[in-house]
Amino acid sequence: MKLPISFGSRLFLRLLIPGAIAAFGLVPGLMSILLHFKINIGAATVFAVTTLLVGWFINLIDMPIYMLFEGRRFWPEWIRKARVGAQQKKLDCWLRKAENHRTSNNAYAAIEYDIRAYRYPVGGGIYPPTSGRPIAVMPTELGNVIYGFETYATVKYGVDGIFFWDRILMALDENLRKHLDDQQALCDSALYASFSCVLGSLLFTLYWVLAKIWNIGLLNENNAYMNLIVAAFLLVLSIAFYKAAISTNGQFGERIKAMFDIHLDKISIDRALDVIGQKTGTVYAGGFHPDKVMAAWRYLRWHEYKKTPGDASEDIEDVFASRRP
Repeated sequence: MKLPISFGSRLFLRLLIPGAIAAFGLVPGLMSILLHFKINIGAATVFAVTTLLVGWFINLIDMPIYMLFEGRRFWPEWIRKARVGAQQKKLDCWLRKAENHRTSNNAYAAIEYDIRAYRYPVGGGIYPPTSGRPIAVMPTELGNVIYGFETYATVKYGVDGIFFWDRILMALDENLRKHLDDQQALCDSALYASFSCVLGSLLFTLYWVLAKIWNIGLLNENNAYMNLIVAAFLLVLSIAFYKAAISTNGQFGERIKAMFDIHLDKISIDRALDVIGQKTGTVYAGGFHPDKVMAAWRYLRWHEYKKTPGDASEDIEDVFASRRP
């Protein structure tokens, strides 16, 4: 669920900060290449241009970055399964600590652990939920926190939160959309910065390899280990930014949950239900019901239809064709 990029402080957070961090790692190599070809461009100019270009590119690959850090893609399956298990153990530990603190009448500490635990997807994020307890489904804490608020509307109301996010967004007033974008810009900035630090750490490690092993580099051989020190510093900084991304996404997620709680009635599915009725003969009556919303979502998202929740989904055009005389 992403909001469109806008200018102002959001541009600074999303583009300039991560771009500058990545440029810090790229400029030494770029300057070496320019000097090799006798191209005389100042380091400040190279840094500024690199910051803008790399920051822009990082925004272009926003989705792959989130997928990587959440653990949705690019992870070997055996590592992913092992890490999901580790996340579940951590989650169970938080829940045990919360219960122990309640037993010892330390309500505040119990609440802190409960809040941390219930950022994870309740019931695994499926509808209808089979459990009211949070369940780890992603291999990283960030992935579980994001999946937790993305599936909140699904678990609570039977509304696919990711699909209906844009539809509610279109109905919100401009000030509220700006507020949400400001909050998400903080989330993006922290994660992009973490990614840029990892990139910089890899680059400075490469500079050390080039200087120490092949005697190619910007630093002379006696100072080559400075590259490793910088690489280690950037790696530690990446972890710090990642932790910040977890925190900011947790706060942003609470606003998304509140948005669905308050503005869920802005979802208009009547036209979709009318088309479903015309094609299948199913008439949906009465007020809000999760099965109605799920039917509309299934049709709008996948162009499919279920006669009952227990049936398999069918192409709605096949159902329509079977009803023709």
